[in-house]
Amino acid sequence: MEDIKVTSTIDEKTFFNISLLTYFRMRTVIIIIVVFALLQTSVLMQPYFDLTEELIIIGLTFGIYFVIFPIMIYFKAKSAVAKTAYLRESKVYTINADTIAYKGETISASSSWNDINRLIEREKYFLLRVAVRGVHYLPKDGFESAGEIQRFKNLVREKGIKISYR
Repeated sequence: MEDIKVTSTIDEKTFFNISLLTYFRMRTVIIIIVVFALLQTSVLMQPYFDLTEELIIIGLTFGIYFVIFPIMIYFKAKSAVAKTAYLRESKVYTINADTIAYKGETISASSSWNDINRLIEREKYFLLRVAVRGVHYLPKDGFESAGEIQRFKNLVREKGIKISYR
Protein backbone atom coordinates (compact mmCIF):
# COMPACT_ATOMS: atom_id res chain seq x y z
CA MET A 1 0.00 0.00 0.00
CA GLU A 2 1.35 3.38 -0.98
CA ASP A 3 1.72 6.07 1.71
CA ILE A 4 -0.85 8.84 1.98
CA LYS A 5 0.77 12.29 1.91
CA VAL A 6 -0.85 15.33 3.49
CA THR A 7 0.54 18.86 3.60
CA SER A 8 -0.63 20.70 6.70
CA THR A 9 -0.37 24.36 7.66
CA ILE A 10 -2.57 25.75 10.39
CA ASP A 11 -3.59 29.38 10.80
CA GLU A 12 -4.39 31.21 14.01
CA LYS A 13 -8.18 31.15 13.52
CA THR A 14 -8.26 27.40 12.86
CA PHE A 15 -5.97 26.74 15.83
CA PHE A 16 -8.35 28.76 18.03
CA ASN A 17 -11.36 26.79 16.73
CA ILE A 18 -9.57 23.50 17.41
CA SER A 19 -8.66 24.72 20.89
CA LEU A 20 -12.32 25.50 21.58
CA LEU A 21 -13.36 22.11 20.23
CA THR A 22 -10.79 20.43 22.44
CA TYR A 23 -11.82 22.36 25.54
CA PHE A 24 -15.60 22.12 25.16
CA ARG A 25 -15.85 18.34 24.96
CA MET A 26 -18.75 16.43 26.46
CA ARG A 27 -16.95 16.03 29.79
CA THR A 28 -16.59 19.81 30.13
CA VAL A 29 -20.25 20.39 29.32
CA ILE A 30 -21.23 17.83 31.98
CA ILE A 31 -19.01 19.62 34.52
CA ILE A 32 -20.69 22.93 33.62
CA ILE A 33 -24.12 21.36 34.16
CA VAL A 34 -23.08 19.81 37.51
CA VAL A 35 -21.64 23.11 38.78
CA PHE A 36 -24.79 24.93 37.68
CA ALA A 37 -26.99 22.29 39.38
CA LEU A 38 -25.01 22.59 42.61
CA LEU A 39 -25.34 26.37 42.55
CA GLN A 40 -29.08 26.07 41.90
CA THR A 41 -29.44 23.58 44.75
CA SER A 42 -27.71 25.96 47.15
CA VAL A 43 -30.10 28.74 46.11
CA LEU A 44 -33.17 26.54 46.46
CA MET A 45 -32.12 25.39 49.96
CA GLN A 46 -32.49 28.93 51.26
CA PRO A 47 -35.73 29.75 53.09
CA TYR A 48 -36.69 32.43 50.56
CA PHE A 49 -36.41 32.80 46.80
CA ASP A 50 -34.57 35.83 45.47
CA LEU A 51 -34.87 36.36 41.71
CA THR A 52 -31.92 38.76 41.70
CA GLU A 53 -29.65 36.16 43.30
CA GLU A 54 -30.90 33.57 40.81
CA LEU A 55 -30.13 35.82 37.83
CA ILE A 56 -26.66 36.62 39.23
CA ILE A 57 -25.84 32.90 39.53
CA ILE A 58 -27.09 32.20 36.01
CA GLY A 59 -25.18 35.18 34.62
CA LEU A 60 -21.95 34.34 36.42
CA THR A 61 -22.07 30.65 35.46
CA PHE A 62 -22.69 31.30 31.79
CA GLY A 63 -20.40 34.33 31.74
CA ILE A 64 -17.48 32.35 33.13
CA TYR A 65 -17.92 29.29 30.92
CA PHE A 66 -19.08 30.89 27.68
CA VAL A 67 -17.44 34.34 27.70
CA ILE A 68 -14.38 34.40 29.95
CA PHE A 69 -13.09 30.88 29.11
CA PRO A 70 -13.34 31.38 25.32
CA ILE A 71 -11.55 34.74 25.64
CA MET A 72 -8.79 33.08 27.69
CA ILE A 73 -8.53 30.26 25.15
CA TYR A 74 -8.29 32.82 22.33
CA PHE A 75 -5.35 34.62 23.93
CA LYS A 76 -3.62 31.34 24.80
CA ALA A 77 -4.06 30.09 21.23
CA LYS A 78 -2.80 33.38 19.80
CA SER A 79 0.22 33.27 22.10
CA ALA A 80 0.93 29.62 21.27
CA VAL A 81 0.93 30.30 17.53
CA ALA A 82 3.21 33.33 18.01
CA LYS A 83 5.70 31.54 20.30
CA THR A 84 5.75 28.02 18.84
CA ALA A 85 7.61 27.69 15.56
CA TYR A 86 6.23 24.29 14.57
CA LEU A 87 2.66 25.57 14.71
CA ARG A 88 3.42 28.22 12.09
CA GLU A 89 5.38 26.03 9.71
CA SER A 90 4.15 23.68 7.04
CA LYS A 91 4.33 19.98 7.87
CA VAL A 92 4.12 16.96 5.62
CA TYR A 93 2.30 13.97 7.07
CA THR A 94 3.09 10.51 5.77
CA ILE A 95 0.35 8.09 6.72
CA ASN A 96 0.54 4.34 6.25
CA ALA A 97 -0.82 1.19 7.90
CA ASP A 98 1.82 1.35 10.65
CA THR A 99 2.36 4.99 11.60
CA ILE A 100 1.44 8.61 11.16
CA ALA A 101 4.72 10.48 10.66
CA TYR A 102 5.14 14.19 10.18
CA LYS A 103 8.06 16.39 9.33
CA GLY A 104 8.51 20.15 9.29
CA GLU A 105 11.45 22.53 9.37
CA THR A 106 11.89 22.30 13.16
CA ILE A 107 9.98 19.14 14.07
CA SER A 108 9.86 15.52 13.09
CA ALA A 109 7.91 12.82 14.89
CA SER A 110 5.54 9.92 14.45
CA SER A 111 2.57 8.35 16.18
CA SER A 112 1.43 4.79 16.24
CA TRP A 113 -2.17 4.00 15.34
CA ASN A 114 -2.51 2.61 18.89
CA ASP A 115 -2.04 6.17 20.18
CA ILE A 116 -4.99 7.51 18.16
CA ASN A 117 -8.28 7.70 20.09
CA ARG A 118 -10.63 9.25 17.57
CA LEU A 119 -10.96 10.87 14.17
CA ILE A 120 -13.01 14.05 14.09
CA GLU A 121 -14.15 15.07 10.63
CA ARG A 122 -15.04 18.70 10.03
CA GLU A 123 -16.05 20.40 6.80
CA LYS A 124 -12.51 21.47 5.86
CA TYR A 125 -10.23 19.23 7.91
CA PHE A 126 -9.70 16.09 9.96
CA LEU A 127 -8.39 15.93 13.51
CA LEU A 128 -6.73 12.76 14.70
CA ARG A 129 -6.97 12.88 18.50
CA VAL A 130 -3.83 11.66 20.23
CA ALA A 131 -4.04 11.08 23.99
CA VAL A 132 -6.11 13.61 25.91
CA ARG A 133 -5.50 16.96 24.21
CA GLY A 134 -3.07 16.23 21.39
CA VAL A 135 -4.28 16.35 17.80
CA HIS A 136 -2.95 15.96 14.29
CA TYR A 137 -4.47 18.57 11.98
CA LEU A 138 -5.03 17.25 8.45
CA PRO A 139 -6.68 19.76 6.09
CA LYS A 140 -8.74 18.15 3.35
CA ASP A 141 -7.17 20.40 0.74
CA GLY A 142 -3.74 19.13 1.86
CA PHE A 143 -4.47 15.64 0.52
CA GLU A 144 -3.23 14.93 -2.98
CA SER A 145 -6.70 13.93 -4.23
CA ALA A 146 -10.23 13.05 -3.16
CA GLY A 147 -9.27 9.40 -3.57
CA GLU A 148 -6.55 9.85 -0.94
CA ILE A 149 -9.15 11.21 1.48
CA GLN A 150 -11.27 8.11 0.94
CA ARG A 151 -8.22 5.86 1.40
CA PHE A 152 -7.44 7.69 4.65
CA LYS A 153 -11.01 7.21 5.94
CA ASN A 154 -10.91 3.52 5.01
CA LEU A 155 -7.59 3.10 6.83
CA VAL A 156 -9.02 4.74 9.94
CA ARG A 157 -12.04 2.38 9.81
CA GLU A 158 -9.74 -0.64 9.39
CA LYS A 159 -7.84 0.41 12.51
CA GLY A 160 -11.12 0.47 14.47
CA ILE A 161 -10.84 4.13 15.44
CA LYS A 162 -14.02 5.95 16.42
CA ILE A 163 -15.12 8.56 13.89
CA SER A 164 -17.22 11.58 14.80
CA TYR A 165 -18.55 14.35 12.61
CA ARG A 166 -18.76 17.80 14.15
